[in-house]
Amino acid sequence: MALLPQELVEAIICEVDDVPTLKASCLAGSTFREESQRNLFQSFELNCQNRRRLDGLRTLLSESPHIGSYVVHLTLGHLSDLDTPDVDIFLHMISTSELKNVRRCHVTEVTSEFLGWSAVLDFLSHQPLHEMRVTSANLPADIFFRLLATAPVISFRNISFTQPIDYQMLEQQPHVSKVQDLALEKNTKLIVEILLRPQLRDYTERLVRLTVICAQNTDGTLISATAGTLQHIGFDIRSPFDLPETFLIPPLPALRSVEFFLYFSWLDTHSDLILTVLDCSPLLANLTVSHTGAAMHDDKLLIDAGLLNRLDTALVAHPAGPSIRWRLNLDLGGEDVENGGRFVDFVGLVQRSMPQAHDKGRLLVEA
Repeated sequence: MALLPQELVEAIICEVDDVPTLKASCLAGSTFREESQRNLFQSFELNCQNRRRLDGLRTLLSESPHIGSYVVHLTLGHLSDLDTPDVDIFLHMISTSELKNVRRCHVTEVTSEFLGWSAVLDFLSHQPLHEMRVTSANLPADIFFRLLATAPVISFRNISFTQPIDYQMLEQQPHVSKVQDLALEKNTKLIVEILLRPQLRDYTERLVRLTVICAQNTDGTLISATAGTLQHIGFDIRSPFDLPETFLIPPLPALRSVEFFLYFSWLDTHSDLILTVLDCSPLLANLTVSHTGAAMHDDKLLIDAGLLNRLDTALVAHPAGPSIRWRLNLDLGGEDVENGGRFVDFVGLVQRSMPQAHDKGRLLVEA
């Protein structure tokens, strides 16, 4: 049997998107084994809650150490479920394995009982880490600040702290931060307050992308504090309480793109925010409105054509000539054909109500 070119093997395996087929390809012969394993193990989860599965993965990494080098996305879950002796075994396993190409790491479900954070961060410091995600974790303050130095892209969700923050102690530590892209999701209000401390502003001095739930940044001060460097902002306002009247938008001299996440029926409520950001961003090139859910009346999508007219006028008058992208979630509870009809109706409404942007090719609608 003639050997297939490596490029063809990679192209074939790249089209395989289900685990059973990848497993079968691993056993099909040496031609497909390596590339199949590389795809199969590029995402790897070490869930310490499932002891049997964890033992199996530990055996796999021990008996087939090369597999560790294929792992690009690593999830570490329920670390605090480990018994004290097992913590050392687990930490030794990840530090001595061939895990050396981790670019994305997700640590989740960690309580204050876990005492191995320093070893985990030491392990991550030897990875070519690009993205760090921490969810549902109770953190010591010093560990939180070390996390800010792990990767350029960082996101937090459902974060609490083991003890009250000792700001005086933290101010004496060197401020080393890699973070350029920060997403603060649900239950991160205390993080916003921490990063606003004048003595700790060094941690956000390199920030160019920020996504924030507006209810947790109630007056926009985090955006104001980083406005000079921000090139992208994501406004998450998927709550009727997420945009207080005091929310202020500062001049955004470097902003190139902005995205608004909101429920369809609240577009009119938040239109002033969209128009204000347009007015404050002289270099803006791309504006995206992402809808979750929709307002319905007689099977039609509700949207104010007058608002679309105002957006159209503001876009065309803007000196940088930005484009607008509408992203519509069609999961409305209907059949695919019905939802498709609603999408077509929405496209027609937007194109009719924003004729100038449409004619200039600066209007895009997608589902």
